Amino acid sequence: MRFVVSHLKLLQPGKRKHANGLKHQTLPLMGATRPKAAEKISFMFENTWNKIIDWFHDRSERNKLVRNFNTTAREAFIEGTVPTMLKASFSKGVAEYKHAYSAWFNTGFRIQALSGRRLSRDEMIYIGNVVLHNEQLVRRLIVLGWDTLEVHDDVGTYGCRWKLSEYANIGLMIE
Repeated sequence: MRFVVSHLKLLQPGKRKHANGLKHQTLPLMGATRPKAAEKISFMFENTWNKIIDWFHDRSERNKLVRNFNTTAREAFIEGTVPTMLKASFSKGVAEYKHAYSAWFNTGFRIQALSGRRLSRDEMIYIGNVVLHNEQLVRRLIVLGWDTLEVHDDVGTYGCRWKLSEYANIGLMIE
């Protein structure tokens, strides 16, 4: 054994000493080079940093959209153009509705109708259809990571849900 180790010392690519005191030789593959540790760490840090920046940017855009929706809904209610105050927020969403742009968590866009009474199913569907017929809004919701539209009242526990990707007209033929 000592003879083999002494002859392998001539190759000297990289010796490691393990806890048990035995020396092991590691030989690189023919033509393979090892990436420098600093380059590898730099790439990992840069990649992670870019993901963090994107996450905060997307989160900021999502918060801005919810805030704008709530401001517009509040103004419309005050002016009397809509009979019910609407409030948007984040929700868990439906896992089966996920798509390529879905966020990590809070993938549901919830609209709560603050009417003080239970809304009928038809009323919730009407509110949902108003949002779903605005293709630009639906596409914006999808790009910002939402995959589920939910409409609820402020009294009951059940509402209506829609899979947003079915209402965005994505994947049409290009002529």
